[in-house]
Amino acid sequence: MSRVPDSDKMPFGKHCGVALDKVPVSYLNWYFHEQRGRLPHMDMVMAYIQRNKGALKQEDDDLIWDD
Repeated sequence: MSRVPDSDKMPFGKHCGVALDKVPVSYLNWYFHEQRGRLPHMDMVMAYIQRNKGALKQEDDDLIWDD
């Protein structure tokens, strides 16, 4: 999959239409754990999370980012 830019929009949910870099880290963490594999057409969100996992960890180090 190609690189997903920060400016790409969240394609679903309560943050639909928001640039990925503006979506709350807690929401991305929830998606990472709860929605992985459920919506195959949303792989771009998981690709964005995987690419930015280090920065997301730094933004909220209380969240768990283990695979």
